[in-house]
Amino acid sequence: MKKIKTARAALVVLFVLAGMSIVGSGWTGAGAKLTGKTTARVVEMELTFANGDIARVSQFDSVPFTIEDHGKLISLVPVVRDWKSNTIQVEISQPKGGEMRAIENFTIGSEPTKVSRAGGLTSIKLNGFSETAASPGGKGCCVTDCSGRKICDPLCVCTKCGACGPCLCVPFP
Repeated sequence: MKKIKTARAALVVLFVLAGMSIVGSGWTGAGAKLTGKTTARVVEMELTFANGDIARVSQFDSVPFTIEDHGKLISLVPVVRDWKSNTIQVEISQPKGGEMRAIENFTIGSEPTKVSRAGGLTSIKLNGFSETAASPGGKGCCVTDCSGRKICDPLCVCTKCGACGPCLCVPFP
């Protein structure tokens, strides 16, 4: 009888210690890591302009960024409707009467999509999706490319003449 009580006590201690180690490590019963950080999904795009310049932009889903091309301002908002479809919607807006007004919506996939009415921007291509521990909020970075065009407020942007944000920029040819 004493052996059974000792064995039960040992099992109880074992379960308590196992439970404490699971809680302390941050793992849940579902297998998800509890880090105290939230992740946000990021859309990665390649923008091509009329003069041939390319900008690789990473931006949070549904968060706008702007392009100022020699006095003409446009805003782009990448919106993911279905993460599995490998397409996004991009809403392009221009200022009108002191506020941004949508002028066009495009469905963008992994092949370049021609865009119109977007200043010097001629096509957009979806390069993929990623996740980051950063959260959307506040201002992003701002880069002036080789042609004097300013791309502001994305998570990050890479051009031939400059880059900003936490991205690893792949060299341009």
